[in-house]
Amino acid sequence: MDAFLRGLELNEQANAANALPWFQEAVRTDPQFALAWAELGAAQANSGQKAASLASYTRAFALRGRGTERERLWVEFRYYHAIGDEISALAACRRLASENPEEALFQRDVAFFMVRTGFAADALSFNRRAVELQPSSDNNMSELLCNTAEAGLYDETLTAFENFRKQGYTSPLLNRGAGWAYLGKGDYNNALHYLENQGPEPERERDARLHRCIPLIMQGSFKEASSALESDLAFDLATGEQELPRSEEHTSELQSLRHL
Repeated sequence: MDAFLRGLELNEQANAANALPWFQEAVRTDPQFALAWAELGAAQANSGQKAASLASYTRAFALRGRGTERERLWVEFRYYHAIGDEISALAACRRLASENPEEALFQRDVAFFMVRTGFAADALSFNRRAVELQPSSDNNMSELLCNTAEAGLYDETLTAFENFRKQGYTSPLLNRGAGWAYLGKGDYNNALHYLENQGPEPERERDARLHRCIPLIMQGSFKEASSALESDLAFDLATGEQELPRSEEHTSELQSLRHL
């Protein structure tokens, strides 16, 4: 259990790469620990290990009846998200948030799935509640910024971003939301600046390489964007990860482009 909790702590700081070995230790110690398998899957997905993550989610789903109702629902929303059933994932998250109203993770995850089912504006109250409950979480702040931008509230996003910085929160992960906001406002230079500076972790650096292609394309820098995308495609093919990693910490490029 200690390894599992340490993994969760690292996940809350958007550090999937370092969380990964802790979740691996948790399932090694207890191979029947369904929730540890689910969180291992999340860490693998956020580290670009798509195939391995689906195997972990599937293992968790098969074991979900061994835990509490809370753990079962937690496993289910992770699994449903992995297979693309966002409606079922949202339903499981809503129950978790309703039954555990003081847990920031579930508030944030309700917002995550509301955005992905087309209700970005309605998601913001859940994002704000998550920040209230756990204001030190980089994930909570980043999700609030990204979803506010996804709702088309670009100036509000940038105001919140500046307020977080003034309060001493320095995580580069917050740059993502600012980048989406500047993208929506048509300020591609600032969008590029923030989207390409999301942190030194491998998964953040890879996300940044992909995200920066959007303002490059909008500025007409097609050759540079094409080169970056071809490089990442070659990496995916070489590693067997042909799909972009899905992450609970950000709004996808395609969603953001809907507002341009």
